[in-house]
Amino acid sequence: MFQPNRLDPRFPLPSCWDSDVNDDGLKDLVCAFDKHAAFPVGGASGVLRGKTVNGITFKGTDFVYIDEYHS
Repeated sequence: MFQPNRLDPRFPLPSCWDSDVNDDGLKDLVCAFDKHAAFPVGGASGVLRGKTVNGITFKGTDFVYIDEYHS
């Protein structure tokens, strides 16, 4: 599996914000990635790691699908 070097300038950091995307009353983390964020066309597993403002680390994993039109 390809894992980009996080210091490689070709893979910029995503832009993230909070928004209640599923109308459950809770804020969800929403991130937009550059189209060259190392996701292949088709299906792949995406992993997001981060740290809260209080220093607590977290990791989330989900399936992502990239279609050829948007790649």
